[in-house]
Amino acid sequence: LGTSYSLETPSLSSLLEGCISKNYDFGTVYGRLRQVWYTEDCSTIPEELCRCEQKDYELRRNALDGNCIVNPAMDPRRAWDLYSNRVVPTWIARSDCSCPISHAWVDDGDRVDVWTPINGHEWPVPIPSVTNLNLIRIEMLNLGREYVWLDVLCLRQKGGLREDLRAEEWLLDVPTIGYVY
Repeated sequence: LGTSYSLETPSLSSLLEGCISKNYDFGTVYGRLRQVWYTEDCSTIPEELCRCEQKDYELRRNALDGNCIVNPAMDPRRAWDLYSNRVVPTWIARSDCSCPISHAWVDDGDRVDVWTPINGHEWPVPIPSVTNLNLIRIEMLNLGREYVWLDVLCLRQKGGLREDLRAEEWLLDVPTIGYVY
């Protein structure tokens, strides 16, 4: 990361203990913290992350009026952080996340559902059986990308652990996909 911190720093230890308590693996910790890592005072990181998350929550809440979308110009909820190889909320990414990639539409027999640590094993990622997420990641990194939005990886898919949350997120996320593209 190009920085040097001691674990003796109370605010840093507290921050990392919070990540451990949430069972984050190293990639997830890196993806969530790398944009705020270079602060003068590590004790401000939790407050900054909370502020950004709350701002995103309010933006999404205010984009809906009942079942009517009043703000269709919504950034995606999540992006694939190619450096950490994890899906992260876009409010964490302080860089441009506007590189959309659409999966290839193929027959069910030519597709596999992949459970991956990239999205925390939260939902299966349907991709063509002739490719894999690592090849896509390498190509995007070679193109100089830091974040991309791969629809089937960044949108909750059917068959995941939180079907209730998928249905709720899709009320806003699916109708506003056009803005992403």
